[in-house]
Amino acid sequence: MTVRWERFAGSTDTFAVRVAFMPDPDAGVAASLDEALSWGAFQLWVDGQNLCAHVDQGEVLQSAHWYLLPLLEWLVDNWNAMLHEEKLPNRNSAETAVSALAATRYSPALAGEAETVAWEAERYEWRERHALRTARSGGLQPNVVIRRLRDLIEISWDDEPAAGTPSDFRFSATRGVALITPELVAQPLYEIVREAADHLIRVGGESRVAKLQAKIAGLTLPDQHDHRLNWLAGLRETAPLPGRLQGNVPENEMHSRWAEIVAVLTGSGNDAGAEAALSVDESPLVIRDHVTLPCFSAPCPPSLPEKMSGRWLQCSSSSTPTQPLRFPTWTEILLWTLRSQHGSKDTNLPK
Repeated sequence: MTVRWERFAGSTDTFAVRVAFMPDPDAGVAASLDEALSWGAFQLWVDGQNLCAHVDQGEVLQSAHWYLLPLLEWLVDNWNAMLHEEKLPNRNSAETAVSALAATRYSPALAGEAETVAWEAERYEWRERHALRTARSGGLQPNVVIRRLRDLIEISWDDEPAAGTPSDFRFSATRGVALITPELVAQPLYEIVREAADHLIRVGGESRVAKLQAKIAGLTLPDQHDHRLNWLAGLRETAPLPGRLQGNVPENEMHSRWAEIVAVLTGSGNDAGAEAALSVDESPLVIRDHVTLPCFSAPCPPSLPEKMSGRWLQCSSSSTPTQPLRFPTWTEILLWTLRSQHGSKDTNLPK
């Protein structure tokens, strides 16, 4: 099939994406103009494996083929949550996100009707933000889940077939997980979605592609900082369903109090102190990591709550002076305090 446009970004050894646009085999009969222009091939490389390689009717293919506009839209719409939200849905039921989604597919046996609805909604909303397959829009994509895990991006996958998958179709990668530096994931993804949207506009893309292009431009704006920090700290943009049903949404109060804290710090007249308290290591696309200090040289700050000092400052028996111990930023300390003050059950500090 003729390749009209193709881009590759990243490194196959760690993380890479390949997108190619081709003529729609149905000539636009079953799709809008914007979708028809986006028919093509998609490859996702993680830790040396092509997760889109599959067998279809006995033939080995290296790419997933379908309309790619829904995938591009999903990546941009869920950018901040996908790269910054760590907490798994409902409970920490497994070590990887793809396993956790499988383990929490059904609510507990003794759950009531309201609890079951809340459980299913929590899982559904989390999956929509992190599971690549939710963007398939009728196509066949691998079961890949992307989330934050401390200062890294966790990408996990398995070979669970999607509903409606033909019996003679299977993805080659069975099960795995990789932990990758955030910038090595964010930069290739950004290059692909930006250049793909630009191409679709050039070849006649209409309102849907123009809207996507505008959203991509917004990913690098300074106002993304607060949204990303909120996801990183566990403050969602939309509160979980149980709180919404009960009219008890501590997230709203925490957002308000956090804004007050930021205003006080930035208005204190001590610009250097405010910057130190609120700073994180970030690029225009992603918050990268936090401050690390050698465990042998960093005393416990006397103002840290006892729970925090015990959790954060304990070195394992295998620690050596060359292994850094991660300390909380003051931003995380303040957000943890807010969660404690407002009765949030999620008061555990990041590991």
